[in-house]
Amino acid sequence: MEETKQPIIEIDPRGDVILELTWPDGKIGLLVSSKAMSLASTVFDTLFNSSFNEGLQRQTASKKLIIPLPQDDAEAFTIVCQVVHHRADEVSQDLTADCLVDIAIICDKYECVKAISPASATWFQALDPISFVASENHKLLHAAYVLDAPHAFSRISWEILLNHRGPYKDLAHIDNHGLLIRDMTAEFEARAATLSTELVKAVEEPINAALSGSASTTCCTSAPDEAMLYLRGLVSKGVFPVALAITRVGLYSVVQNLSTLTEPKRKLCNNRFWCENCSGPPLSYTKGAWEWSNEVMSTKRGICLDCVRTGRESYRRKQCRIKHAEWLEPMPW
Repeated sequence: MEETKQPIIEIDPRGDVILELTWPDGKIGLLVSSKAMSLASTVFDTLFNSSFNEGLQRQTASKKLIIPLPQDDAEAFTIVCQVVHHRADEVSQDLTADCLVDIAIICDKYECVKAISPASATWFQALDPISFVASENHKLLHAAYVLDAPHAFSRISWEILLNHRGPYKDLAHIDNHGLLIRDMTAEFEARAATLSTELVKAVEEPINAALSGSASTTCCTSAPDEAMLYLRGLVSKGVFPVALAITRVGLYSVVQNLSTLTEPKRKLCNNRFWCENCSGPPLSYTKGAWEWSNEVMSTKRGICLDCVRTGRESYRRKQCRIKHAEWLEPMPW
């Protein structure tokens, strides 16, 4: 193909190939090195180092080869080329979710994820998933999956887990995305079920102890009254039953409401002189939920990318890039 008069961006001033892209206001060419593109992408390696027609033209023509890429996003492809040519410092750190998805699509199409991985880790690190709406976090999750960014994938999926309301089948569109190859909905359901079970246990254990009669409350006549006061507090905050509340308002809202609960007022029973519950330290109703919330909210552990990719085989082999705290225990789901 002969050279045209469109504006040229010199990614490599000594480049030997022009990649023709389409912007909203017209076409533009990227002057790149076929060697750099070949090292980064197996697709371009095949294109430039085979007997394909384009390859033959490059080898025999006196002018630079022009390859039109009308279907590829121009902004994203320019960024990929900048990174491949060691010019990542020229790329803005404020990339949008849509731009990251477009970059992921290009990297998947041209098989150059490894070449982009270090730069993509920096881009994801600059993002704050808390500031994005749910739809943007879903896009970022797709991008993190394709660009093989395990820390970003865990952090973004945690924000989705934290704020999602309703059954996780509502996230079915995640599985329908063309870049995903695993049942992502099932992973969210499994992780959410684990979080819900743990929180239910932390919240309801004191009630069960008081009403069923544990070692410290079996002879206490006031413990059931304290438990009922605590239960009324949970109901007034809209967090009981806990599992239903998580589905209705989301895990984050439930945790926030639990943090405002106070201990029920203690009232010594008629057997206080020999009652173990009344003569010793009071039973704490809020401590378990507070400790669980503090640990989970600080670690912000979402879904493990390696577990998703390997069907949790990496978990069993302890080969995940993000270490699991419970590797010494049975799998939690």
